[in-house]
Order: sequence, then structure tokens, then C-alpha cells
Amino acid sequence: MKKMISLLMALLLLGATALAEGDADGCIDYTTRCLESPVPDQSARLYRASAYMDKGEYEKAVEDMDALLALAPGNVQYLYYRAVAWLNLGELGQARADLQQCAAAADTDPELAAAAEEILAQLGAVKAG
Repeated sequence: MKKMISLLMALLLLGATALAEGDADGCIDYTTRCLESPVPDQSARLYRASAYMDKGEYEKAVEDMDALLALAPGNVQYLYYRAVAWLNLGELGQARADLQQCAAAADTDPELAAAAEEILAQLGAVKAG
């Protein structure tokens, strides 16, 4: 078990490093291997979703964020990232719903709440998709 945890931590670290270096494919490879293990580290999903977004694979990013939100409903960071993916997919109604939840959580994460409010203000003149 100890070796498996060490391997998972190494995969997670390699995935984070690959993402930081702009290697989205490497990040996706390492984090997917981490998530396929018997004891997956779910934080790998956040790195993988970011890599998918870097590659323009927004549907896959939404899937990862959905999985994270199933484990942590209402998490402001996850909602915000999913909203960005929805925006890139042109799903304005879905994005608005997530951004409204972010904006309502100003006490939890004031910076993300302010960013969500700014995007909502910009979307104000655009009809929901």
C-alpha cells in the first residue's frame, strides 16, 4: 500500500509539473494513470480538467468538473472552472447557473465571486444558450 501511495503521489506531481510546463498531453497521461489506480487521488481530476481546457477539449473538462462536484457539491473553484468550460462550449445558460452560484459564495472565495460577477455582468446583454 505504501508503494502504491508513493506511485500515486509521483504521478500527481508529474501531472502537475507537466501542466505547469505547458505539456497538456503529459499532464493528461499522468493524471489519468493516477485516476485509474485502485486508490485514486481526485485532485488529479482538477489538473486533468485544466489540461483539457488548455487543449480546447471543454467537454472532457466539464466531465471532470462534474465528477469533482459530485464529491464536493457547491465547491466554488470547481463551479468556476466548469463555468469557463461551459462558456467556451457556448453553453451560456449552464455557465450562468454556475457563475451565479460562485457569485453567491462571496464569503467563501471573494476573488472568484468577484470574477464570476464580472463575467455575469458581461453576459448580461447576451441571451442564455
